[in-house]
Amino acid sequence: TKNPLQADYTTCFSAATQSGVSPGSLFIPNPETGTFDNFGAFRQPSQLNLSLQLGYELTPRVKINALLANLVNACFGGSSEPWTKQFPPNSYTCGYQANYYYVSNFYNGVSPNDRGANAVPLNAAFKQPFIPAYADTNAFVLPNPFNAYLQFNISL
Repeated sequence: TKNPLQADYTTCFSAATQSGVSPGSLFIPNPETGTFDNFGAFRQPSQLNLSLQLGYELTPRVKINALLANLVNACFGGSSEPWTKQFPPNSYTCGYQANYYYVSNFYNGVSPNDRGANAVPLNAAFKQPFIPAYADTNAFVLPNPFNAYLQFNISL
């Protein structure tokens, strides 16, 4: 029997566009959830960031301020999904993005893990539809680096 969640690539054809004809896109349900994901279907983890500021008055005319930024960075919560179990939120994993190398329904043999047909086991990075957004600067989920600032205020 045919799996209703597997895409039927025999019916995917070229689509007419303004510049002529281009290959059509075949959208499939998310194999992890079995449905088409809607906006807001998943929640990114929450991020907690702690910094410390200290001030000291050396003399009535000289004050010192020290700022230690990003001492602690922690991410937690968010949707409980298969990709958050494989890549759980921590101090570096604060968000997820689409995995452009996701195997989905395109593989040799009976499954992506079929070593006989593929010769190697499936790479864990290709196993999930979403992966940590380590390098996505537009997602605003990168952990901030530790910074230290020292300021002297001198009154004349």
